[in-house]
Amino acid sequence: MPNYRYRALNSNGELVSGAIAASAPGDVAQRIERLGLVLVDNVTLEEGGGSARGVFSIFNKPKAEDVTIFTRDLALLLRAGARINDGLELLAADRDFGRLRPVVADIRSHVVAGESFAEALSRHEALFPAMYVALIRVGEASGSLDQVLEVLADERTRTEGLKRRLGEAIRYPMFVLAAAGCVLLFFLTFVLPQFASVLQDFGAKVDPIILSFLNFSTFLRSNSDAVLAIVATVIAGSWLLLRQPAVRRGISNAMVRLPAIRQVMMAYRTALFCRNLGVLLGSGVNLTTTLRILVDMMSTAGPSAAPGRPARCGTWGSTSAIPGY
Repeated sequence: MPNYRYRALNSNGELVSGAIAASAPGDVAQRIERLGLVLVDNVTLEEGGGSARGVFSIFNKPKAEDVTIFTRDLALLLRAGARINDGLELLAADRDFGRLRPVVADIRSHVVAGESFAEALSRHEALFPAMYVALIRVGEASGSLDQVLEVLADERTRTEGLKRRLGEAIRYPMFVLAAAGCVLLFFLTFVLPQFASVLQDFGAKVDPIILSFLNFSTFLRSNSDAVLAIVATVIAGSWLLLRQPAVRRGISNAMVRLPAIRQVMMAYRTALFCRNLGVLLGSGVNLTTTLRILVDMMSTAGPSAAPGRPARCGTWGSTSAIPGY
């Protein structure tokens, strides 16, 4: 469904603008009229082709750090007395946000069109997970949206710090493995053929294992262009597939079933459950609602989530609500 840009006046005489998804310009005008706005300009189709935008977005997707900065800055603006639509407008115009600016502008357009902030965020599931949206909904209902945003920003900062340290810890082993692979490839393609020519000159009998390496080296040298093309295709295809959430979820679910990883993942899921439980309860969400939110979150993290247990525990009053126990 295409997006249509509009400019209108609200009941206070202020000029507002935004975008509304509709099948025709007439539907946009009717919806704006129902919102109590008065159009001051013709409704225009939002520019930008969907296919080109989709290809470009592969290389220009917002990162988790961008969402954290957006959350903290919006909390500061709301605490300073700004309204939600004014705060979103300021952030959408901030060039420092870069990749997140179109997302913030889209969220603001839906807020101006009459949706709640939580509903506008739920349209971007890849950036704002279920717990984020649930806490925003609680903050809107309780009038403490700035405090909830501050809690979310602190939690996301801590999580990103842990991920950064984990990435730094595995970076060196990955570099060593990559260097070893390059050395092995150099040995097979440049060094080993020199020994092969020497062995052929002496007519020596070659061990079958060494002969298999020599044959493999000859194959690599004879089909180097095809091998490089296949390797590049596999790397590019794997990179594109791993960017899809469904593919990553399937790989994660398969790895969880491995005996050596199952216990580690169970400990990780338990820690994730307890941390999110503390954040939700600390933000004023009641226990039953908290457990139902965690059901939806944990059910997307793996097949061993036991997704129905937390909700039943909250209903029955049981104290054992950790999934998998």
